[in-house]
Amino acid sequence: MSDLAATPRPLRYDLEPRPAALGGGWRLHLIAEDPETGAEVEVAGGVFPLPAEPEDGDPQSEAVETGEAWLAQEVIL
Repeated sequence: MSDLAATPRPLRYDLEPRPAALGGGWRLHLIAEDPETGAEVEVAGGVFPLPAEPEDGDPQSEAVETGEAWLAQEVIL
């Protein structure tokens, strides 16, 4: 079995809003398929907090861009 066969395959990502008490923004979950079981597993993720100033960026857009870029990869490194 090659190393690539044992690498989880990206399936999807989920975004969930973060509570205001934690700074608001979004939590990104990167979901892949476990190559041995076929089950969906969270393999990575990230937090995209609200910026101090609204003109400093849009955390939801940044989280979506990160998720889409991850899905575009053929393997997880």
